[in-house]
Amino acid sequence: TDEGSDPDGDGLFGVMDEFLAYGTDPFLADSDADGELDGDEVSGGTEPLNPADYAGAIPMAVGENLDLELDPGRCAADGEGWAWGTVGSGPNRSWDGSNGWATDLVGITGNNRRMGLYLPPIDLTGASEPVLSFRLWSRHGNGDATSLQAWSAVEQAWTNVSPVTPAYQSNGPVGDPGWTAQGYLSNHVLAAFALDDWVGDRVLLRVMTATDGGFNDSGAYLDELRLDEEGSDPDADGLPGVLAELAAGTDPFLLDTDFDGIDDGQEVADGTDPTNPADWLGSPVWTIGSRIDLDLD
Repeated sequence: TDEGSDPDGDGLFGVMDEFLAYGTDPFLADSDADGELDGDEVSGGTEPLNPADYAGAIPMAVGENLDLELDPGRCAADGEGWAWGTVGSGPNRSWDGSNGWATDLVGITGNNRRMGLYLPPIDLTGASEPVLSFRLWSRHGNGDATSLQAWSAVEQAWTNVSPVTPAYQSNGPVGDPGWTAQGYLSNHVLAAFALDDWVGDRVLLRVMTATDGGFNDSGAYLDELRLDEEGSDPDADGLPGVLAELAAGTDPFLLDTDFDGIDDGQEVADGTDPTNPADWLGSPVWTIGSRIDLDLD
């Protein structure tokens, strides 16, 4: 092939030049299969290797909650494993329904994979203390891991983003830290990230799962993707702060974390434990000599 040619007709000339400059496939007009030619993405300022970033893509804004039950939530996979649909493996359910994203919806995640789930572009131009969060469940074999990564246009590379909670547990096959086992039985954990470093900008993020050639497990499962301001009170329980609530042990998106019928904020004001369903103002208190036979209730 003539080096000065454009064999795929995407508007980017030079076989080696295209690959070295943009990482795109010189023989595929649309390397990320998002419906736009690579050349149009380069000239338009979108990322030609990110299937969720294209002209007309709706960015995720502060205050938005992508439930992921009825649709994929404007996320896109790179074709290596992540898929949206009914969860029939791992936790065997999504966080709040049947549908969500998973590295394998019905079985075990494959060997020697690099699987990217690309989030919608994140618009932080008007943000002050943005927090990204999602529900996560994962089970990985030794040497496998899942992490959140951000795209650096300057370095032309993806780099890991450290979570506020839960902490990464192990290094994956490419040496980057990530989660291995998160969630108990079928219950997901809430993963949260402070995005202060990108305030005022537009940031591209992806959830990356990497596996080696050894033993594999169910993989990673994601649901309920949110972008909130730290100073907000999304569940209206009277306790502001997404990260602040997590640090205190309550769920920032559940009005009543322990399901005892009393809002978290009211329990804090009452001096009871908002994570203990048996502790509320007026709840029965055992004293020395008390006897409860448990026969009738």
